[in-house]
Amino acid sequence: MRDARSWPIRSILSVTHGYPIERRPYNEIISWLTGQESVSIFTIVRAKEPLTKLLLEQHPQLTVIACSPPDDDCAAADRWADLVEQMVGATLPISPLPPGEWQVFDEVNEALEVVPPEKVFVAPSADPDTRQ
Repeated sequence: MRDARSWPIRSILSVTHGYPIERRPYNEIISWLTGQESVSIFTIVRAKEPLTKLLLEQHPQLTVIACSPPDDDCAAADRWADLVEQMVGATLPISPLPPGEWQVFDEVNEALEVVPPEKVFVAPSADPDTRQ
């Protein structure tokens, strides 16, 4: 695998199967896979489909794993993740998207990629020193 790095299976499952993890490790894996330093909610929405596809192509054994239990049942989600970890291991090597496969946008344009333009509003800064 090109530029492979081992990641905890739970971080990988957060991308592929919606396993709930804390925001920091989730942002770290999204950032590493896309090469985008700053990860916003819009990055996460836009990245979900291509990153899931990428990870499942790299590790087809994950395609046969059922979705994680509902988010509101943390104990069941942890038991599910424990079983997956027993099946595939605590970590897996993964490679990021190939160069040129991910376009980095500024926050406004990234929002426009996932939200219809008629629903995006840009408000003036409340700081008078930054107004033009």
